[in-house]
Amino acid sequence: MNQYVDVFSEKWTKRWKYIAWIRFFIKIFIMICFLITLVALCEGLAPFIKGTQEWEEMPFTLSQLEAILSLLVFCYLMRNAMKVL
Repeated sequence: MNQYVDVFSEKWTKRWKYIAWIRFFIKIFIMICFLITLVALCEGLAPFIKGTQEWEEMPFTLSQLEAILSLLVFCYLMRNAMKVL
């Protein structure tokens, strides 16, 4: 007993459009969250990148290097996460 659903009918077209709009707004919301996190991370790591602060008594250049590398890792992870969406 197979039931056929006409997905090209007006009713289903409206449903698919509704679902597409929901997915679109969810993507936008997640990207905004990622961007806010990235901006907060950049602001938090700015003193370490500029060299005005050091991490745990490490040499100046090493703390700069660690801050930049950790920022690049987070940028890479967020870029890949946005591709999935």
